[in-house]
Amino acid sequence: MELNRRNFLGTAAFAAAGLSAAKAPAAEPVLDSKPIFGKASHYAGRDPRLPSFAQDNFRLPFKVMFIGAHPDDADFQAGAIAHKIARAGGEAIFVSCCNGNKGHQWMRSDELAARRYRETQASSKVLGVKRYYVLGYPDCEIEPNLELRARLTRLIRQEAPNLLITHRTSDYHADHRAVGIAVRDATYLFGVPLYCPDSPVPETLPFVMYGGDPFREPAPFRADLIVGDDDVLDTLLAAWVCHESQEFEWLPPEHGFDPKTMPTDLEGRKAFLRDKMMPGRPLANGKRHRKEIDAAWGGKGPRYAEVFELCDYARPPAPKEVEYLESLGFKWLAPRPKIVEPGVNPKHEHGSVS
Repeated sequence: MELNRRNFLGTAAFAAAGLSAAKAPAAEPVLDSKPIFGKASHYAGRDPRLPSFAQDNFRLPFKVMFIGAHPDDADFQAGAIAHKIARAGGEAIFVSCCNGNKGHQWMRSDELAARRYRETQASSKVLGVKRYYVLGYPDCEIEPNLELRARLTRLIRQEAPNLLITHRTSDYHADHRAVGIAVRDATYLFGVPLYCPDSPVPETLPFVMYGGDPFREPAPFRADLIVGDDDVLDTLLAAWVCHESQEFEWLPPEHGFDPKTMPTDLEGRKAFLRDKMMPGRPLANGKRHRKEIDAAWGGKGPRYAEVFELCDYARPPAPKEVEYLESLGFKWLAPRPKIVEPGVNPKHEHGSVS
């Protein structure tokens, strides 16, 4: 071959990069021989993301998991559903991605983060939550990046819940939006075995719901599942009282109250939260969704409620899962789930993972 100027420059550049035309490409990393689907590996050709898989393999105890931004989000948005599932013999897992180190007027951030961790552990005992994780990201600095997505994927696979709850991605707080986006982006990847291959895909992969909110953009919240709070309100109030740094110091000024005037006894604090502040929006949920609540209960329904909306990006719930939730007195308003015949996947009809 004639070594003209173009060939010479190309050859020189190739050599400068430390490459060789004769050098074989690097071999792909060798994964260990453990079955990538863990215990589910014997279900050859079955994808744990399909509702038919969840239907065929449904077993108790039922597990619910809430992934929120801050060390009280789960308590206020899903305290009743977690408590009622735990009380019925199931398991409840709470996750706070942030450490709560910004929500205060006068405490130092490091001291506040330590205090808020203690508050989560106290609250979890009241509600019967089995584990309350605090992942440690600083408030107001969390992003829905690849690192967070992978970390949450591993944690979700580790816990293997039936139902996963998080924030909608249309929320006033950037931290809530970031966590909601990260969870939403992971919903399909839960079941991709070569994504985070160090974390085997479990037999159970969750269907996903959003906790209730008042926001109307880009669309108003839709109540697909309603959990009445009236019968467990005292327990919820006792759990919320545990978040002292928020409910009696940081948040009262937003509602026109002076933290110096807060009650100090348990019953007084529960009464203040019930009558003056009512965190977690259960009273607002009851007002906003009154028509759906009363219709679901066939008359006047509970005054306080938690509401949840199905996430379209995850698998649909299996009929047995909905039946279990209804057996606890929860009201299912979404269309009844149906099992699709093998070979038809309406959620991913356009092709494969990649």
